[in-house]
Amino acid sequence: MKTITKERFDALCRVKHPTAACLLSEVEWFSDDEERVLGLVMLDNTDQDWSWIVLGRDEAGLFRAIDMDSSISTQEEALRLLSHKLIEHSKTGECVFPQ
Repeated sequence: MKTITKERFDALCRVKHPTAACLLSEVEWFSDDEERVLGLVMLDNTDQDWSWIVLGRDEAGLFRAIDMDSSISTQEEALRLLSHKLIEHSKTGECVFPQ
């Protein structure tokens, strides 16, 4: 798992839910070495708890959510859980994650 910039994440993941920015603040961005799967740690602006999401490409080549969790008490715990799941999905070798 490697850290990537928000700009790189946005360039790879062009489709985002329009209301997500109102509810969640993106804090950390990641990918596997080949950029086949992406990861994101977010702060819930309402509850002040943490979430993570793993994204993989669908049949059309767009990054979509393939795994996620929320209501995590600390940023460190969200990062630990994301790291485990991002590596798990990366190790499958899959390039397409059907929706």
